Amino acid sequence: MIVDFDAPILDFKGNPMKAEAGSEDPATLEVVAISALMAQIDERAPSGKEKFERFQLAVKCKGKVNLKAEEVSMLKDQIGKFGSPLVVGRAWQLLDSAEGEPVAGD
Repeated sequence: MIVDFDAPILDFKGNPMKAEAGSEDPATLEVVAISALMAQIDERAPSGKEKFERFQLAVKCKGKVNLKAEEVSMLKDQIGKFGSPLVVGRAWQLLDSAEGEPVAGD
């Protein structure tokens, strides 16, 4: 499935969010995905293999990329652990639309 990592993460008013407070850079699916994949957020220590798989996926998160269902699942899992409800919701909407699932509001 094709995922567009350049897609902006929108606030509740439909405006692009900022990547960081005080920054002019927009928050995109790329920023959210890479941050979530690189974060050490698990209560348990991930294995070296899992860290390497997350790294390999993070390297792919640029522009429009064809991802496997397992990779999208890993992204959703990590973003779900990492992000706020708004960020998780918007990121999952983008990932679900890449999977061909209906997105609320469409």
